[in-house]
Amino acid sequence: MAAPHSTPDTWRAISTADYDAAETAALPQLSIPTMMGFQPAAFQSVNWPTNVRTDAELVRYVDHNFEAETKLMYEPKAEFAPVGFYNGFTETEAAMATQMRDKIAKMTAERFGRAVRPMSNLMVQFGPYRCMEALSSAYGRKLSIIEPGPGAGYLGALLAQAGYSYASYDVTQALYLWQSHLLDVTAEGAFTELAHKDADLTVDRSSVIHMPWWMFAQQFDDTPLRYDLVYSNSNLGEMNSMAFRQLMLFAKTAMQDSDVAAFTFFSPGMPRFHTIESVDAELQAFGFVPVMTSPFYCYQLEGRDPSKITEAFKDGIPHIGGTRAEATLDVNTVFATSQEEAPLDVRLTRWFHGWDAPVS
Repeated sequence: MAAPHSTPDTWRAISTADYDAAETAALPQLSIPTMMGFQPAAFQSVNWPTNVRTDAELVRYVDHNFEAETKLMYEPKAEFAPVGFYNGFTETEAAMATQMRDKIAKMTAERFGRAVRPMSNLMVQFGPYRCMEALSSAYGRKLSIIEPGPGAGYLGALLAQAGYSYASYDVTQALYLWQSHLLDVTAEGAFTELAHKDADLTVDRSSVIHMPWWMFAQQFDDTPLRYDLVYSNSNLGEMNSMAFRQLMLFAKTAMQDSDVAAFTFFSPGMPRFHTIESVDAELQAFGFVPVMTSPFYCYQLEGRDPSKITEAFKDGIPHIGGTRAEATLDVNTVFATSQEEAPLDVRLTRWFHGWDAPVS
């Protein structure tokens, strides 16, 4: 039986107009330090487009490939440490990627008027996703995970598709709107968009929630949210002191009941406000103990046993459904895309960087 056709009445994602109205309504209640902390300053400093005026514009955020290093990740057995990427996929992982890309192509055609299949942004999130699967296996349960600033959102989409309890927030309007649509189609009935009016702030072991920045900014020591792990990649260096401190305090509260209580990342991102050294010092000042720096940075709240984490990654990041030797499918095979469904920047990236993209 064919899947029912998606219509705006059945979407849980928030529209551009409704998001902007909700943000406008929230602003009078927010303090000066909050307004200082929750701004996409790093994006704004390089003229990265942080806002859209219509839902149709979200098609450009499905995937981006214009970074110079992108073409290098398509080389045989390529690795990229800032996201734990390795150019090799098992049959199981390839099937997961295909399932995700099919959902997104269908959704973007219906909602934005052009089908797009993600390439680079989805493929690089398999590194973090493998880590979350390995950690969940080590602890004998699917961990509950919160991700500040998830970017294009594909780690959350993979976790949602697999039935994890997951939450995220973002300060960038355009990315937040895209993430809302992405989680809507991957989490299906488990998704709650908290930017909607009267949305309930609840979480359980199967829920996927999406929180607007102004709501996260008001999560103090009485927040009801509880998680096992914070994953905050490529953005800690871009947070000013206000946003960083609030994240640290929230993380301590949200993970206080967890035996995992892990704060993780691969890279601090652009060192606009913090370096890796200052991130390390701040985390330790807030009571997070260093566990390891490879294959990713991991800290735990004081009093937790790190042995399950270090044991899980003693041989690197394990693949899903096989070993690295069995991960024989490369990205040019798994993420091959037709020209009609290619991301908007592929043609420009091929021209700028001489990328031999797997686009037919």
